[in-house]
Amino acid sequence: MMRITRFFNLLFLFSNTVAAGALHPLCLDRFTESEEGTSTNTMTSLDLRACQKKYAHLNFDQKSPWLASFNATSTNTETSQEEGETLPVFAAYNIIGQMEDEQVLVNYAVNYGGSGTFSFGFLLKGLSLDTFPELDDALAGKKRSANLELIKSFSGGDRCFGGITDMRIEAPDKVSVTRNMTPYELVTLGIPEKERTKSYGDLPDCARCCIGEFTEIIDLKGESELLEVRLTGARLEQGKDRSEQQACLAGLIGAGNKNLILNRKQLEEMQMSYITSCF
Repeated sequence: MMRITRFFNLLFLFSNTVAAGALHPLCLDRFTESEEGTSTNTMTSLDLRACQKKYAHLNFDQKSPWLASFNATSTNTETSQEEGETLPVFAAYNIIGQMEDEQVLVNYAVNYGGSGTFSFGFLLKGLSLDTFPELDDALAGKKRSANLELIKSFSGGDRCFGGITDMRIEAPDKVSVTRNMTPYELVTLGIPEKERTKSYGDLPDCARCCIGEFTEIIDLKGESELLEVRLTGARLEQGKDRSEQQACLAGLIGAGNKNLILNRKQLEEMQMSYITSCF
């Protein structure tokens, strides 16, 4: 089966009204990590019948059963507030494919009304690739169960703060996950917190401070291995206020060079050079 990747680029090309019974994007939102200070708890199991019924009055766009997005309007936002719920202003999913034990890998993106768009990866049970043609029957009660279970989540983040840019199935039990990274994360990636130095200098570490991406291979037992780091040519902050550490790191990696790729060993050597040369 063809795997669909880079769904952020593909999703906005489509805007067809969804057919009744297809999975509503908002049903995946309860699987996201709960935000600090909110009363919403992360769920591990979801009753699809109840969820589809709950959001049936909120239209969403869909090109196929594998790609769908919801965009809030003033009308449905007011309705949700009357019901005591604050909806995301945007939610979208992309079904990537099926893994072992009929578990399905899904990429999910959501915006709660601020500047950040958060991304997540979910491994779900109860959403096999044969489900969609039969989803109406399941929701009508003709199937014994219509539960959706969260088996595993792959943490993402807000844009440069670890936002997921790509997910692929590499084997029945292995996934590759590519995330954005900041300059600060570049010099700390893979280093246990207790082994880090007290300070890494004034390195940019914000949701708009992307310097590249890193890809990990993750098995379903939770073991991960760094595959590579790709520095995409994004420059470290320029100008007279740039710190000595920023300038030093820029020199180490040749900031501005496109498509610089580091394997694990090369990354470790660069990190050691930063510690010994930039302080």
